[in-house]
Amino acid sequence: MQSIIPRDVLQRLERTERTVCVVDASRSPQLDPAHQASRRLRVGVLVSVGKLPAWMLTVLERINESPSLELVLIRVESERARQTSASWRYFILNLWKRFDSISFAKENTALRLADTPHELNHVNTLHIAPGLLSDTDLERLKAAQLDVILSLDQDDLIPRLLDTAEHGVWSLCDGHENATAENALWDIVERRDVSPAAIVRHTRTGSEVVYHSVFACDPRSLARHRNRVCSRWPTFVHQALLNYSSATPKQVRGVKSVAPEMAVQRGLPGNLQMLTFLVCQFGDGLLRKIRRSVFQEQWLIGIRHRRTGNDAFRLGAFNLISAPPGHFYADPFVFETEGEQYLFFEDYVRGQSKGVIACIQIDDSGFVGEPKVVLETDYHLSNPTIFRWEGQSYMLPETRDSGRISLFRAVDFPWRWEFDRVLIDSVWAVDPTLFEHAGKFWMFAGGVERNGLIDGELFLFFSDSPFGPWVGHPRNPVVADARRARPAGQVFTLQGQLVRPGQDCARRYGRAVVLNRIEVLSETQYRESPFLTLGSDWFPGNIGTHVLNQSANYQVVDGRFYSPKYSAGGSFVCFWNRILPSSSCFKVPRRA
Repeated sequence: MQSIIPRDVLQRLERTERTVCVVDASRSPQLDPAHQASRRLRVGVLVSVGKLPAWMLTVLERINESPSLELVLIRVESERARQTSASWRYFILNLWKRFDSISFAKENTALRLADTPHELNHVNTLHIAPGLLSDTDLERLKAAQLDVILSLDQDDLIPRLLDTAEHGVWSLCDGHENATAENALWDIVERRDVSPAAIVRHTRTGSEVVYHSVFACDPRSLARHRNRVCSRWPTFVHQALLNYSSATPKQVRGVKSVAPEMAVQRGLPGNLQMLTFLVCQFGDGLLRKIRRSVFQEQWLIGIRHRRTGNDAFRLGAFNLISAPPGHFYADPFVFETEGEQYLFFEDYVRGQSKGVIACIQIDDSGFVGEPKVVLETDYHLSNPTIFRWEGQSYMLPETRDSGRISLFRAVDFPWRWEFDRVLIDSVWAVDPTLFEHAGKFWMFAGGVERNGLIDGELFLFFSDSPFGPWVGHPRNPVVADARRARPAGQVFTLQGQLVRPGQDCARRYGRAVVLNRIEVLSETQYRESPFLTLGSDWFPGNIGTHVLNQSANYQVVDGRFYSPKYSAGGSFVCFWNRILPSSSCFKVPRRA
């Protein structure tokens, strides 16, 4: 996919303190209400003739099926020749690309070529000649009265099309100026954490980003990374167009980004660079294989009395709660009621490859009792959220494997729960978190779509009651950034502002917790900005901080480290005491 974005726009996207786009409807030009009421938003989609990748066909189908949009196909008569890198200088690159494509062929569904579906054969279609466009073609496009022209694979024609659509020409860009099909290649070769993707609107007065996402960069496969990005373009395009059709367009708002600076107009990596990359890949793969054979990830929970002031989020001095062999503990949630304190958490049973919800009672000194399983289903459970409503206690756990968001009710609090109702059906959401604000109930969830990015997209729902009906926010996904999207704990108030914990999953799942200030929250708008990252240094050997939750008196987190699979002691407690026999800050309570 080619990009003709002006260099100043690219530099704003790619510098070290990179601009990341968040929703703000205050600046973009809006459709005239009278114009909007008279007809749907007419979207001309510019594509080549012949077979198209599956993701492009999905873009066309989503636009065609939308009641707010009207699809006009603009077909270029002959396919544009693909740029090649056949020189001997790129021999290793081409060899690796071929091997990579074959290795991950089953996963690359978005890039598979297919014929145009029959239902699209009946939409309004304009055929134009290849090349720089004739004056006749331009007049035909102007006569079509298009609101937007969206280029999917003909970006080289954009300069000639700027006067043919009322709201400009839109293109899809991944933040690189290297005009090849492997635009994300340097992100992988140089081992970057994230790779950007954006929808850019071009007009005579300049270019602006109307939608932006930050993907976790696939460390091993270009084909798999491209498939991940392309599979999400239909959702992003559809959302951006809906914002224009409803007269609430998105616009860039700058926040800090940690992605490194990229050089402009870089060529493809040569044989020496690719050889170095592949040697590193081989070494990393070998180390991963050895680590999986000898070690396993062991999760644990940290709990401490809640602190205030400057120490509120200075993680450290937690009492650690470890799991017995064959289990791990994660997703802690503290709930206080009638003077009693309870710790709910996921108890993952390795032999069953699923989680159940367990509970421990906490006394005033912070000592935890014996854990007890309080909720188990046929599918995996995790991330419990406990709340009271009209005198009754309810639990909202993650139930993604069931394809719905379900609510459970306490029949013998806190030790026994039963299914109460389905809140949202036909969703595959992770880590749903519910809270009340300004007279409404709000729920964040990651992923939601069956093939969505569970670590990179945040969805928001609202309702007048915790029982629903729940309405999806019109700007979903409200956050599309692998560095902070996935929920990492309950929303809380800090200095009068709502704060949402999110997971940094850029390099690995649950690497850190990012605290985000919620600046705008309404039924039509959402905006947040990150202000603090909680790392993994609160106990030695920790490789990630995954969840932060707190009550009036306690603060809980979880973390993980690599533990030997075959240790003589057979338990984390023995291993921990062996490597840190004199630790005073980190205490592992022994099970009764």
